[in-house]
Amino acid sequence: MSVSNKDEIALNNFLTFDIEEWYDGEFTRNKVSDADRLISGIEAQINILIELCAKYYVKSTCFVTGQLAHKKPDLVRRLFDNGHEIASHSYSHNMVSNMTRIEFEEDLNRSIEALSDAVGVSIKGFRAPSWSVNEEILPWYYDVLSKAGVEYSSSIYPGKTSLFGIPNANPDVHFIEQFGILEIPQQLAKIGATKIGFAGGAFFRLFPRLAIEYLMAQKNHKGKPVFVYIHPWELQSTRYPIKLSFSEYMIMNWGISWNVSKLAYILNKFGPTFMRMGDFTRTYQATACLD
Repeated sequence: MSVSNKDEIALNNFLTFDIEEWYDGEFTRNKVSDADRLISGIEAQINILIELCAKYYVKSTCFVTGQLAHKKPDLVRRLFDNGHEIASHSYSHNMVSNMTRIEFEEDLNRSIEALSDAVGVSIKGFRAPSWSVNEEILPWYYDVLSKAGVEYSSSIYPGKTSLFGIPNANPDVHFIEQFGILEIPQQLAKIGATKIGFAGGAFFRLFPRLAIEYLMAQKNHKGKPVFVYIHPWELQSTRYPIKLSFSEYMIMNWGISWNVSKLAYILNKFGPTFMRMGDFTRTYQATACLD
């Protein structure tokens, strides 16, 4: 698989949101009833997202599930109308590593159709639910994206957790020439011998804001763009009617009460550097054509 890096244009950061319902995650999806799925705060959470981004003049890339686009197309359209890029986060938030190639093709195309119908434009980006791209599916993963018209992926965690990750993956933004796909991996911090995320999800809620600011600045100083990623349910403290283990509860809930203020701090510090991933991809491709 041929790849190339272009560090000279890797000067931007990205604000991204994984737009899904609270019950779509791996810790919750098998514990909810049909009645639980009727409980949704996503409209209020999207309002917080839009208002916060408008305050700091930041446009984000929103990776949205096709299932949500089918249920609430007006909500997805509202994000789009406010200047946020819409990309795919699969159809129903199933882990890609649990799918066959054919299953992933069907899921991806279904999500793209739902999202395109909602916003009226082609969908060019994809993020795998729960960073569920592993070494086993790499032989066909990018080929499926390419055939669906996807131009960039933001799906690789170049480390290892109990749930996801590819420890030896390329940690830098890189172009996979064979399939014409730009991969924008998650940036990790090295603590001792361990590589760990710091700019999104539970990692973002765990790290102090000054530590996140420092790590982002260090990565940028080395020419490496960082993407922040937040879920809508991380913007609003809500108690949901399911039983979680202590560790699951902490991963799902730790730090949510101060997450909006932490995100506001980061947007205030790095606001001018944030760029939508689709815009960055087009700039990358244009630069590559000039070489």
